[in-house]
Amino acid sequence: MEPGTRAEVAALLESSQELGTKVEKVVQVLTSAGLAYKRREPVTAMLVHPKNRGGLMVQPHDAHANGRVMLEAGLRRELLEAGSVCFEMSSDATLRESQYAANERVVAAAEGMLAPVTRTERFLTVAGSHTAAFLKATVTGARAADGSSLGALVAGREPDHPVNVLLRDGWEWLIISSSVEASFPELATSFQQSYNTAHAAAKVLSEVECMQTFASLFMQKRAHGSLTEEERKDAALEQLLLSKPACAKYAGSLAQYVLLYGGGEGERFPLVEFLACFSKVFGASMMLGEDFVRAVVATEVKGQLLPMVRCALLACQLTAPVQKCRDGFARLLLSSDAEKLRGAALAKRVAETEECLARAWPLYLQAAALAENGEPLKAMGRLMVRAVLLLLQKQKAGREARVYANLAEVSAVFAKELQGEGAPAAAASGTKRSKQQPERALSLKECADPAVVALQGNKHLMLGERYTNKEHAAQVFRLVSLDAAGAVFRGQRLFEPELEDAAEHVSLAKLAVGGMEPGTRAEVAALLESSQELGTKVEKVVQVLTSAGLAYKRREPVTAMLVHPKNRGGLMVQPHDAHANGRVMLEAGLRRELLEAGSVCFEMSSDATLRESQYAANERVVAAAEGMLAPVTRTERFLTVAGSHTAAFLKATVTGARAADGSSLGALVAGREPDHPVNVLLRDGWEWLIISSSVEASFPELATSFQQSYNTAHAAAKVLSEVECMQTFASLFMQKRAHGSLTEEERKDAALEQLLLSKPACAKYAGSLAQYVLLYGGGEGERFPLVEFLACFSKVFGASMMLGEDFVRAVVATEVKGQLLPMVRCALLACQLTAPVQKCRDGFARLLLSSDAEKLRGAALAKRVAETEECLARAWPLYLQAAALAENGEPLKAMGRLMVRAVLLLLQKQKAGREARVYANLAEVSAVFAKELQGEGAPAAAASGTKRSKQQPERALSLKECADPAVVALQGNKHLMLGERYTNKEHAAQVFRLVSLDAAGAVFRGQRLFEPELEVIEDLQKLKSWKRTQAAECFLCEPAVAAALQPPCALSGEIRRLRAQTLLWQHFEQQSCGTVLFAANPCAIYADKTYKAKKLKLWPGGTLAAVKAGEAKEGAVLVQFEGESFAVQPVRPTADFAKASVLVAFWWAYKTSDEGNLQVTSAKIAGLTVPVLTNEQEVLKHELLQLKAPDQGSPKKRAKKAA
Repeated sequence: MEPGTRAEVAALLESSQELGTKVEKVVQVLTSAGLAYKRREPVTAMLVHPKNRGGLMVQPHDAHANGRVMLEAGLRRELLEAGSVCFEMSSDATLRESQYAANERVVAAAEGMLAPVTRTERFLTVAGSHTAAFLKATVTGARAADGSSLGALVAGREPDHPVNVLLRDGWEWLIISSSVEASFPELATSFQQSYNTAHAAAKVLSEVECMQTFASLFMQKRAHGSLTEEERKDAALEQLLLSKPACAKYAGSLAQYVLLYGGGEGERFPLVEFLACFSKVFGASMMLGEDFVRAVVATEVKGQLLPMVRCALLACQLTAPVQKCRDGFARLLLSSDAEKLRGAALAKRVAETEECLARAWPLYLQAAALAENGEPLKAMGRLMVRAVLLLLQKQKAGREARVYANLAEVSAVFAKELQGEGAPAAAASGTKRSKQQPERALSLKECADPAVVALQGNKHLMLGERYTNKEHAAQVFRLVSLDAAGAVFRGQRLFEPELEDAAEHVSLAKLAVGGMEPGTRAEVAALLESSQELGTKVEKVVQVLTSAGLAYKRREPVTAMLVHPKNRGGLMVQPHDAHANGRVMLEAGLRRELLEAGSVCFEMSSDATLRESQYAANERVVAAAEGMLAPVTRTERFLTVAGSHTAAFLKATVTGARAADGSSLGALVAGREPDHPVNVLLRDGWEWLIISSSVEASFPELATSFQQSYNTAHAAAKVLSEVECMQTFASLFMQKRAHGSLTEEERKDAALEQLLLSKPACAKYAGSLAQYVLLYGGGEGERFPLVEFLACFSKVFGASMMLGEDFVRAVVATEVKGQLLPMVRCALLACQLTAPVQKCRDGFARLLLSSDAEKLRGAALAKRVAETEECLARAWPLYLQAAALAENGEPLKAMGRLMVRAVLLLLQKQKAGREARVYANLAEVSAVFAKELQGEGAPAAAASGTKRSKQQPERALSLKECADPAVVALQGNKHLMLGERYTNKEHAAQVFRLVSLDAAGAVFRGQRLFEPELEVIEDLQKLKSWKRTQAAECFLCEPAVAAALQPPCALSGEIRRLRAQTLLWQHFEQQSCGTVLFAANPCAIYADKTYKAKKLKLWPGGTLAAVKAGEAKEGAVLVQFEGESFAVQPVRPTADFAKASVLVAFWWAYKTSDEGNLQVTSAKIAGLTVPVLTNEQEVLKHELLQLKAPDQGSPKKRAKKAA
C-alpha cells in the first residue's frame, strides 16, 4: 500500500464514526487506490476467511438451514450482491497455506456437509460466507444432515432459473486486495461486523402482524367463490408462510385464533384489528412466544368461547414492562396463566370478566367512531389489561402496578377514560417512570423564591406523595406543605398523635383494470399463478414490468414516501419498531447498497377516490403515533412496501418528530458534516424500485407479494449466537494484547465495545459472556481453550440455538464457595447446546434452566459438584492428547458427550437429553468416555438432530433373500427386530419378545406370573397387528424389598413428622400466653396490655418440614422430636388482613439490631422441644414487640454491609 493510502485508512479506522460509515469510506479510499474492486466470481472460487466470526468461520448446519430458506423463498441477486465481500488469498506462501489448512479443518469437522477444499480457490469470504458455503456445497453434491445429497435441492430447474444462473456464473463480489490485510489484519473482522449489523436492524414479523396479515389474506381469498372455508384458510396460511416469519412453527394456531376468536364480521376481524392497533401503543414489538400463543388458542372452557378474554390475554402480554421481557419475548403472563381459565376455581370470575369486556366493546366502538385521536383505543386496551391482571391476581406485575378491588372499579375507571378523564400517562409510556413535578415556566420572582428553588433541585418531591427518611426508621410520611420556612411532612402513627417533621382500517374500493397491455397482464398473471418460489416470481415479474415500462429505478427523497395501506396486512408501520431499528442503523452506519437492495414502492393511485383513501390511511397511522411519525403533507407520491420502517424513521428525523421519551429525532442526525452518508441520504434520497399504479389496479395482491418477498431476506439471516460472540470477544481480546499500553480491564472494554458494533441479539448480556471468557475460558497464552472447545462443539448437533439471557447470567454469576468450576460451567453450556428439538422453544434451548445452574451453590450438591469438576478436569488433558493425534472430530465429540452426561447426571435430568440413557455414576460415564476416546462405541444417536424409532438397518439383499418369505415379511414390517418387545390386541396387556422369524412364521414369547411362558407363532401375513411397545415385562418384587417398602418402614419419617405436627398445633393455644395487636405498614405487633417479665409467650405455628442433619437453613426455626429436627415453615405477615388465612404472632415480631424486648427460649412438652418468644423484662401496653435480628454472615460481610 502507498504510505498516503495507508495513513488515510488508518485515520478512518481510528475515527469515532459509526462502523458502517468507516467501512464505506475505507472502501471508497481503497477503490480509488485500486485496492478494492467489484467483479463477478463463481462460488467455487470462495473459501471462508479464518477470522470470520471470531475464528468459528462457518457453521454447516446453520448454512444449510438458512440456505434452504433462501431456496424456498427464491434467491435475489441484488440482495446477494449487496452483502457479499471477500479478500484475496495471501500472496505469502506460508500464510496462504494456513488459510487453506484452516478451511480444510472446518470441512473435515463438517463430515461431508461442506464442499471439499480443492486448493484452486482464490478468495476468502467475510460477508455472505454462510450463503456461499451452502451454494458451493450444492454444486459439489455435499450431503445434508439427513444424509441426502444437497444437489437434489437444485436439480430439475430450467437452465435460466435464477439459482442455476447464480451457481453457473456467480455474482458480483466486493473484493479487497490481500496487500490491504497485510497492513490492517483487523480489517476482515471490521467488514464482517459491519455487514452483520444489517440483520440486527431487520423488522421481523411479530405474531400480531402475522394474524393481521392472515386475516387480510383470508378476506382476499373470499373473492374466489369456488373455495370452501377450509381451503381459504389453507391458501391464506400458505401465502403467509411465504414470508418465513419467526412464528412459522405455530402460525396454524395464529390462524385458528383469527377464525375462532377474531370476531369475524363481514369483511373484517375487529378483535384482530384492535390488537394490531393496540400493539403500536406501548413500545417496540415483542414476540409473545409459542407456548403462550398455543395456550391462549387451545385452552377450552366448557360452554364458552371467551373471545374477549382471549383478546385481553394477548393485549395484556403486549404491554409487558421492560423487567418482564426476556430475549425479545414478553413474559408478563405465562402459558400457565392462560390454562388457568379452564379451572373450576376461576369459572365464575372468568364468565364475569367476559361479560364485562363484552358490555364495554360497543361503547368503545361508538367512542372510537367519534374520536379524533386514539384515546378510546387506549381506554379499551387498559380495561382489558386491568381485567385480566385482576382475574389472574397479577396486578402489581403490570405497568400500572395499581390494585383494583373488583371489576366494578375497573369498569368505572374505563367509563371515565372513555370520556377523556383521568387517563394515566404512565399507561401509555414505553417504560415505567418515577412520579416527578411537571415542567412549567418560572417567573423571575419565583426563581428567587427559596421554596421554588428547593423544588427545582428535588424533582422527586410532590405535595401529597409518600416519603421515608432513614432517621425515622420504617415511618411513612406525606409532604403536606413547602415554603420558605421549610417542608412539612406528616406521618400517621398507631396509638399516638400524627408525627410532624419540619385505526380504524379502510376498506379500499375495488379498482378497474386498466393501464396494462393485455400481453403484459397475461404474462404477469401466469407468473403469479406459477409454482415457482415467491422470490423468483417477484424477480421475473419485475423483469416483465421493466420491459413494459411499468417498473423503473429512480432516486427519490424519503419525504416523497408514505406507507402502502396493505403493508404488513394493514398494520402499515409500527412507530416504536421504526425508531428502535432506525437507531440501530444510525449507530452501525447506514449503507446505501443495502438500502437500495431492499427499497420498493408503488406509485400512488391516479384514481382520486383511491388516492384519498391512501392519504387517509397514513393520516390515521400518524395520528395514532402521537408525534412519533412525520406528518402527511399530501405532496407525497409513492407508497412503500419494502423498506417501510427505515423510510418512516428517516422521514421522521427530517421533520423533527419526537422520540418515545419526548426528545427530538432530529438531534440524532444533527452535528454530522454535510457529506456524511446519513446527510447525503436524507438530502438526496436513494434509488427505489418503483412500480406503476396501473399494475396494482390490475393485480391488487401484488403489493403483499412484494412485501413478503423482501421480508424473507431477514428470515435467512445468520444471527450471531452467544458462543460465536464469546469466540469473537476472545479473538478481539487477544488482538488488543498487541497494544502493550492497555491494562487488562481496558483490553476487555475495548474488545467488548468492538463486539457490540455487530449489534448481536445478546448485546444486553454481552458483559456476562465477556466475563465467562475471562474467568472460565481457561485462558492460556494466546488462546482460551474452553471457549474454542465450545465453538467447535456448537457445530456438531445441528443449527445454532440461542442459550438465553437468564441461563447465561446464571452460569456466569453463580458462585460456589472456594471453587471457580470452569469445567462444570463449560459442561453446562455444552449440555444446553445439545438440546433436542422437543426441548427448544422460540429459537432458544430449554434443556437446562437458570435454576439448574443456580443449584450448584446448594449444600445438597456440594460434594457431587466437586466430584464432577474433578472428573472433567482429569479427562481434559486426555482429550487434548487424543485431539492432537486424531484426523477427525471424534475426540471433540467424546469430550462433549462426557460433559453432557456428567451434567445431566449431576442434575438428575438424564432422560431429558438426546441419549435418554441413565448412567449410575460418574465412574460409568468416565468408562464410556475412555472407550469413545479410543474410537469404540460412539453412539450414532447422540449426534442426530431428532429422536427416531428403532428400525431394522438398511442392507443389501441377494436375489435368494428377495425370494425368502421371512425376508419379505421383515421388509414389509420395518418395526420388527429380534429381541424387541411387542403387544397384540388379541392378548390384552401381555408383553412379548420376538425370538425368531422364518418361513414358518414369527415366534413371540411372553413371561407370565405363576404360569409357564406363553408362546405365539404368528402367520407372516398378520405381523402388522404386532405393535412395538416400551412397556416392560412382568416380574415379581423380591419379598425383602416389598417388606422394606411397607408403610410402617418406608413412611416412618413422615409418620413421625405428622405426630410432631399434631402436637405442635394441639399445644399452640395451651402454651401461648397473652394476646397482641396486629398492625400493617409496616407489619408489626404491639402489646395489648402491660405484661410482667416472662408472662408473654408466643408459640410458633406453621407446617413442619423434615430437615437432614447439618442442612438446616440459617435462621430456621427448628422443633426437636424423637431425635429428629423439623423446620417450622413461617406464616408470612401480610398487610391485607381480608385475604390472610391465619395470623401467627410469633412471625410478626419486629426485627431490630438492638437487644429488643423479646427473647427466644425453648419449651418442652410431650417429647416436643419448641422455640418460644417471651419477654425477659416487663413490656408496657402498646409497646412495639421487637426481637433482635440474627447476625448476617461473617464478621467481614457484616462490616461491609454496615459500611
